[in-house]
Amino acid sequence: MRLAPLVAGLGLACADGRSSLSVPVVIAPSEPNVVLEDGVEVSFDHAELTLADLRLEGPIETARRWPRLSLIQAAHAHPGHDAAGAVTGELLGAWTVDLLGDPVDAGSALCWEGDLSTARLGLPAEPAATFEGTASVDGTVRPFSFTVSPGVEVTGLPAEGTLDSADPLDRMTLSVDLAAVVTHIDWRTEDSDGDGILTIHDGDIDPTLHFGAVSSASYRVTLETQP
Repeated sequence: MRLAPLVAGLGLACADGRSSLSVPVVIAPSEPNVVLEDGVEVSFDHAELTLADLRLEGPIETARRWPRLSLIQAAHAHPGHDAAGAVTGELLGAWTVDLLGDPVDAGSALCWEGDLSTARLGLPAEPAATFEGTASVDGTVRPFSFTVSPGVEVTGLPAEGTLDSADPLDRMTLSVDLAAVVTHIDWRTEDSDGDGILTIHDGDIDPTLHFGAVSSASYRVTLETQP
């Protein structure tokens, strides 16, 4: 695991009547053994992905009620200052994560209290994400070694819940669903170069892997309240 320096937003001083709070964010390990809808069983031996700049968003109707104040102009958006007017929290930085390893303490998100509905997350192009393992396809074990360089921001991640300074959260958990990342791949694709390993150079694996890696269905933010 390699962590880039964390850069926090500076906009929490310009509140519009809502209280601010700080919520720990943990990146959870992913399930290494998954069964896809077509019956293919995929076992991951290695899964590494770089995640960056988690931003939390309120419901659209709420965003219309909250004024977008501009007392502070900054290079990075921060709660209350996003161009869409819906950002209510953020944790800026980059984290290259071993998804099969231990949970990663990513830091604390700076947030406004209020309802959440979605989140967005950066997936840098470099370093490339890497996935290795085997897939059991119709009784045949097929090794794979994939790389993908997303270079996009994924929007619309599920992140439903409420931030309340009177009832603080224990933490937010960011998780990656490896089954969703690889579910669009045709695991019966021919090994075109005959090297015995499926790679992004075989068939249409490159675009289908990329599609899964940048899909909002592959990521989720879960809010966990204190007992």
